Amino acid sequence: MFPTLSGRSPFKPNINYNPTAAKQLLAAAGYPNGFNTDVNAPSNYDVDLLQIYKSYLAAIGINMTINVTDYTTWINSYLIGGKQDQILYNQSIGYLQPPIRLIAHFYSKSQISSNPFFVKDPAFDAIYNQFIVASDTTQQKALMQQADMYGITNFFQLNALPTVEYVLYQPWFKGYQGQLFYFWAKISFGRYWINQSLKQSKGY
Repeated sequence: MFPTLSGRSPFKPNINYNPTAAKQLLAAAGYPNGFNTDVNAPSNYDVDLLQIYKSYLAAIGINMTINVTDYTTWINSYLIGGKQDQILYNQSIGYLQPPIRLIAHFYSKSQISSNPFFVKDPAFDAIYNQFIVASDTTQQKALMQQADMYGITNFFQLNALPTVEYVLYQPWFKGYQGQLFYFWAKISFGRYWINQSLKQSKGY
């Protein structure tokens, strides 16, 4: 999130656990008695975590059904196929560099499998299109912050608890810091290099 000078997120009122306020919002939206929904998840992900979310939603009258399928079916039917009409549960191993995150999750013209939320927002696309051609780092940072804030305030996705992850790589592989690979995103690969002297000193 974006900490303020006081160390608090400006979005804290929107992400606090507040069942009373949540029920008020549901009623204002025309769902005073809640509603039914479902989430699609692959069996090799931490689906137990969904039980916690299910209980939180039940407390405000939302009944969430958890649909678990094998990974191949989940990929073809939901991540790529887009057959879900409610919630898609996705996990990533490793973190995404900011430009890759923009392409992967929110940019409408990215590969379908990399935009699992099927976001098509012209305003966000306009921000990204400015970012990708910006040559000044100050301008890039400003546009990146603008894009992040836009995605957060429009709730394109809700981020869950971070998990413990391990990434192993050789010490001579430089420019890499454990970020998630997207092989179509050449913006990352231009920053990686091999320290040949170090590699040879290790006997390789």
